[in-house]
Formats: sequence, C-alpha cells, structure tokens
Amino acid sequence: KIIWADQPKKMRALYDLLISMPPVRTLIFVNSKEQVDFVDDYLFNSGMPTTSIHGGRTQREREDAM
Repeated sequence: KIIWADQPKKMRALYDLLISMPPVRTLIFVNSKEQVDFVDDYLFNSGMPTTSIHGGRTQREREDAM
C-alpha cells in the first residue's frame, strides 16, 4: 500500500497505517541509520512492538532482531 504524507505528518501516517492493519510482521525501509532509530523509537513509544536492524548494530543484535 502506498500513501503520501507531508514530512511533518509522516510518522503519524505510518502509525495510523500500521494500526489499521491486522497484526502482522512488517518491514519498513528508511534511508539512514538515524532514521531507523527514529522510526523504531517513535513506534515503540507509541506502544507498538518493534525491533530494528542496521549496520551500526552488532551481529548478535541483528540476529536477535531477526
């Protein structure tokens, strides 16, 4: 599903999209490690179970996330 949201509203639009779906595992791709951590923090603080993977994590952390 593709949606368009202005930059200031993207996180809320992502949350609304995820909450409207049945509970499933979902991959979200972003452009940088910083964005990975930002999206992960936002969704976690919104009450969603999350984990993230990027090159700044140890191999063990990446395996645990999988």
